[in-house]
Amino acid sequence: MEETKAIKDDGLDNKRNDLINFLKAKKDYVFYVLLAVVLWIGAFIRTRSIPNMIDSVTGKYAPAALDPDLFLRYARIIVEQGSLPAIDTMRFFPVGKAMNSIEVILPYVIAYMYKIASIFSKTVTLEYIDVIYPAVFFVLATILFFFLVKRLFNGKIAILSTAFLAVIPAFLYRTMAGISDKEALGIFFMFGAFYFYVRAWQSSKIKFNLIWALLAGLFTGFLGLTWGGVKFALIIIAIFALVEILLNKFTKKDFYIYSVWTLVTVFMLSTLITKYGGLKGMLSSFSSGIAVLVFVVALVDFFIFKIDILNIKSKIEHKLPLGIASFILAIILSIIGATVIFGPSFILQQVSEIFSRLLHPLGLNRWLVTVAENHQPYFTDWLGYFKKSYFIILFVGSIFLFYKMISPLKKHKLKLTAAYIIFLSLFIFSRYSSGSAWNGTSASSKFAYFGSLIGFISILGIFYMYSYYKDKELFDQVLSIDKRYIFIFIWFFLMIVAARGAVRLFFVFAPITTIIAAYLFCEAFDITKKKIKTKYIRYALYIVLALILLNPIGGSNYDGLLVDFAKDSYNQAIYSGLSYGPQWSLAMKWVRENTPKDAIFSHWWDYGYWVQTWGERTTFLDGGNSFVGWDYFFGRHVMTAQSEDEALELLKTFNASYYLIDPTDIGKYTAFSSIGSDEGFDRYSWVGAFVLDPQQTSETRNATLYAYTGGSGLDDGFVYQGKVFPGGGTGIHGFILPITRDNGEVRLQQPTAVLSVNGQRIDIPLQCVYIENKETHFSDQGLPGCLVIIPAINNGQVNEIGAALYLTDEGTRALWAQLYLLNRKFDNFKEVYNDKDQMPLALYNGRQIGPLRIWEISYPPHIQPKEEYLEGVLPEWF
Repeated sequence: MEETKAIKDDGLDNKRNDLINFLKAKKDYVFYVLLAVVLWIGAFIRTRSIPNMIDSVTGKYAPAALDPDLFLRYARIIVEQGSLPAIDTMRFFPVGKAMNSIEVILPYVIAYMYKIASIFSKTVTLEYIDVIYPAVFFVLATILFFFLVKRLFNGKIAILSTAFLAVIPAFLYRTMAGISDKEALGIFFMFGAFYFYVRAWQSSKIKFNLIWALLAGLFTGFLGLTWGGVKFALIIIAIFALVEILLNKFTKKDFYIYSVWTLVTVFMLSTLITKYGGLKGMLSSFSSGIAVLVFVVALVDFFIFKIDILNIKSKIEHKLPLGIASFILAIILSIIGATVIFGPSFILQQVSEIFSRLLHPLGLNRWLVTVAENHQPYFTDWLGYFKKSYFIILFVGSIFLFYKMISPLKKHKLKLTAAYIIFLSLFIFSRYSSGSAWNGTSASSKFAYFGSLIGFISILGIFYMYSYYKDKELFDQVLSIDKRYIFIFIWFFLMIVAARGAVRLFFVFAPITTIIAAYLFCEAFDITKKKIKTKYIRYALYIVLALILLNPIGGSNYDGLLVDFAKDSYNQAIYSGLSYGPQWSLAMKWVRENTPKDAIFSHWWDYGYWVQTWGERTTFLDGGNSFVGWDYFFGRHVMTAQSEDEALELLKTFNASYYLIDPTDIGKYTAFSSIGSDEGFDRYSWVGAFVLDPQQTSETRNATLYAYTGGSGLDDGFVYQGKVFPGGGTGIHGFILPITRDNGEVRLQQPTAVLSVNGQRIDIPLQCVYIENKETHFSDQGLPGCLVIIPAINNGQVNEIGAALYLTDEGTRALWAQLYLLNRKFDNFKEVYNDKDQMPLALYNGRQIGPLRIWEISYPPHIQPKEEYLEGVLPEWF
């Protein structure tokens, strides 16, 4: 019996071993099968949004966001005419937009995807191809990502990091069907550039070194012709090459690879598109300038020390590491060359730019800070995008990876790892939250940020120089650090800087986080396998790792990171819809049918692509913001114009036929009034929202006191009865609106504003109320501005006086508010479209809604255009 059992056990062991051996022999095929599953899951999630991308008015597919509408219009032109015109006359009238100054690869890709698809299906539409394009290139980009990580590590880390990338919400939005913007195609080219560059240095034959480097350069060039994210690829590869040079690890092969990559990239971006300013622009740009500077360092290193054309190598290498010497010589030559080409102030500007970019990777001006996706996140925002548990894994994973990278340093690796932990903690947490001492702008916050960076680099530099001069064995250990880890850490560090700079950059931060998270899991698995000898403990740890990734722990609140991410992404996809909704679709249908084809539309810049693509009319502002000076002038002299003539002078300059206001302009008032203000923010203001509170509403003998509660602030100060109410220091907490009834006649009495200064409540009269299409001024005393009473609609119940919008005194003078909120009439603005019957100005279930309105513009004889508006020169302080 025992013998039979033993035979069975041996048979099971043999089968298990056979299976393990088979899987080991076919492990690449196993990874490819798993990759197919991951790609299917990622594509499945990303296509759940497709049914929501149908315009209910036209029945056609449409992109989910604003910017993709431009590329859809361009794709239509390519399909109909074969190519794009040299100048797009529908944009930035009367100047137009030169096509060689913008990225136009994407519309060609969409157009030719449609042409290929139409061969196989006569019913497929261009709009449908446009909608699914991001999901298609997600698949292609993810395949490249898998092979990139496999090249850097192994198949296990590659497949797990790819699985994370497929489901992590931070990578979803810009690769989801309907978000037909540049990023999905751009990230494909970025992963391709990295993959081919890594292959180039890993190849042993010079022929393949050059071929892969050429492909890396082509992919980087196409990335630059597609998406501004090329700056990240340029900086990552350039800094990686620079570190290799400084560590004396840059071989002749590396020089050939980097040279081919640089020359191909610079050639493409300086000749095929004017956006980057030609060769001179490439040299002066922050990102491409770094790549070129490193090329100069590589040239010096190659010719002065590798080839030793001056016969000084033996004299220098005993005094200074050759990489450091190359860097110093290149800096001197670059300073001389830059001074001759760009002037003596150029170098100081570049140094200032480096520190500025570390704090604000996208730059910092009034226009940038008003764009929501350019919002600079706090660490607390990181947790919202990546989950606390994932961040802990990322943090610990980067420490493990750093430790692994410096493992050749033996006795020094613990001390350096400790320094890295301190650096990483200070660097990341230096912008913790808006309410903390480390808010990103305080002195202590900036000290932690820059101090940790400078301190850590100094430690590494001192350690390197010490090893060179005092410990040759240690120096040899430094040289043996695996360049794969160096590449990963440069990628990781630069993406931390980017993610700290803008919310929109979480998209490019996500891929490197998945690599590090996957590395930690696989490292934990390998350590468990090698170090834990007790079988049951080892299996228990395997189960824990699996549970963290996939299985429920403690009920349905936690399903493992991958499953949690997948659920979040799935829910985000199925609830994603069109921003171009029925309201806009109906308005653009009216525009197409009721306005001249040569009409010029004016509006805040957000809506330009919709008017051009769906209304088929020309605009002079749109999301390209090629003339930021025009944004400034339009915000100042039209949106917040103080008189009709002021607005007409600018509109006449651009020959505008119509003026359009969208209901979201109420919320955007802060943005366009900021952009349109002078240096002292003279026109900066906002609209405060308040809701009728029935519990605080009271009755007197012959009146009802309606109480509106909310929160806002005062933009400009005023004086009432000798007391100063400072702008920015006065809180507005509500209003009390008395309505009396006298013998059946309803009368509105002067409202009271509930203010606070230094925590003290003060009730004072309000000067103006707008209710039932009537504006009533009570006196010139009290709080300036006007309270606009609007309906509140909750669960189908309408209260005609259920909400209120407060316009400050500044707001009541702004043209947009006079036209849209106060319904004042102007001789030269004739309203021709107003969908208030379908979409009234109201608070709908807590959300602000309102009509889309269009005015036809006429110009009296005394209105003349102003050339300075067309020139669009921004003030120096902007």
